[in-house]
Amino acid sequence: MPKAVPLLSRWSPLARGAAGEGTISAGHGAEHVRQQTDTGLLTPEQAALSAGSGFVTGAITHGSGSLDIDTALAGGGLAGQTTKGRARRIAEGALMEGLLEEAPQSAQEQAAQNLALGKPVGKGVPAAATAGGVVGFALGGGLGLVAPREQAGNPAAGSG
Repeated sequence: MPKAVPLLSRWSPLARGAAGEGTISAGHGAEHVRQQTDTGLLTPEQAALSAGSGFVTGAITHGSGSLDIDTALAGGGLAGQTTKGRARRIAEGALMEGLLEEAPQSAQEQAAQNLALGKPVGKGVPAAATAGGVVGFALGGGLGLVAPREQAGNPAAGSG
């Protein structure tokens, strides 16, 4: 078993989800930059900007403290959502994922890619933030739409 697995198992689902989202973001950003270089390779500076952007993405996820798909997939489930009505879960999920996570993540990821490619830092940032916010709104609201399964011994409540 890799040594990282026992370490990660001690992290909260929120931290594991944030680390996963940040890692994926860093890899995606690096590949996007690499595809636009003349050599098809990354410079150390471009790699560092991509890694830093991924770290910031993970930090935004962790800092929001919200239940999102990454946290749910990392073992966080939908615990804590069962006492909220469906409309509230949808609204909170849409706002948290769209406005507080995906919009700022998409904006800073675009800015980092611009820096890595020598483009004006603000180029395309508003559009990226808007697109990220819209997608996050839909994903977060959709996650809130799903009635959570109850923990063992707790009757089904989440139908509100």
